Formats: sequence, C-alpha cells, structure tokens
Amino acid sequence: VSTGRIKLVQETRHQSGVLAFLPIYSSKETPASTDDRRALLTGYMVGIFRVGDLLASAFTGVNQGDISARLYDEGSQGGSPSFLAGYGGGGGLWEEEAPLEESLGRTGPWWSQSFNFGERQWRLELSPTG
Repeated sequence: VSTGRIKLVQETRHQSGVLAFLPIYSSKETPASTDDRRALLTGYMVGIFRVGDLLASAFTGVNQGDISARLYDEGSQGGSPSFLAGYGGGGGLWEEEAPLEESLGRTGPWWSQSFNFGERQWRLELSPTG
C-alpha cells in the first residue's frame, strides 16, 4: 500500500512525496489468510518516492516544450483529487499546480488515464502545449 501525498522530512523544496509499504513474510508465498499473514510477518520494505522526480524521469528525452503532464492522487476511496506533480510546458518540474489555462494546452486535445498505485487511484493527464 502507499500513503497519500506527504511532505518528506528531508525535502528542501516543495516537492510531494509518497511512501510505499510491502510486507515481508517468512514463507516464500504470500499467506492466504489474515491470521497466517500476521503469524508469518517478519517486517516491511518501504520505498520513499519524490513524485516530481519520478514524473520528470519518465519524460527523459522528450521535448518538454511540446507537452505538459499533471499527476493527481484521487485517493483510496474516491476522495477529491490531490495534485502530486506537474512537468513540461517548457517549465521543467512544477511543485505547485499551475492554473488550467490555454498556454498549457488545456483547450486542445488531451489524454487522461487513471491507474492503481499502492491501492490508491492516481490519474495522469497529458496535453500538448504547441
């Protein structure tokens, strides 16, 4: 599972972070029942992610002046979306949500896809800027 948007203690800017947790069991396979999982749990692996850096690395080699991307966390229960990061439009990494304006390509064609990340629903939006 993963957390919602958090501010990492070590973060010196305003970039959002998330933590992802994976249980480790003493058996080779994930135990089927809750009681077995509790009995065989030996610890957790934790991944710490700076969301803006993840989004920026996905666009390595892409002309960022031609596209903008926004990443939102829609929550685990379909709550109101939370802005995680933005990238592109010639501005590199955005740490705060930019207004939805024509200069960011929001009036033209765009693409949106929701996906599961650590039992949370994330949505990626892409739009042309040129």
